[in-house]
Amino acid sequence: METVELREALRNLFSDTFGATEIEDGTDIFSEGFGNSLFALQLVEFVEGRSGVTFEAEDLDIAHFRSIDSIAGLVDRKLAVEAGR
Repeated sequence: METVELREALRNLFSDTFGATEIEDGTDIFSEGFGNSLFALQLVEFVEGRSGVTFEAEDLDIAHFRSIDSIAGLVDRKLAVEAGR
């Protein structure tokens, strides 16, 4: 999945989950009070399913899932590593 498509899918997920609130790509959803630990697990599963990337234990740092920007960056890095193999 292209990063643009992933970002759009995440915007839709956040909109569906958090209601009418528009979440900017750089917004920290956890510090803003939108996400919680259960949502973090759902988010990991969602991103894996949409991107085709499998996250390892070291990827599961909450900092990687705080915003659309941070999620897209993590996925880009994972895809680059996979492409290099």
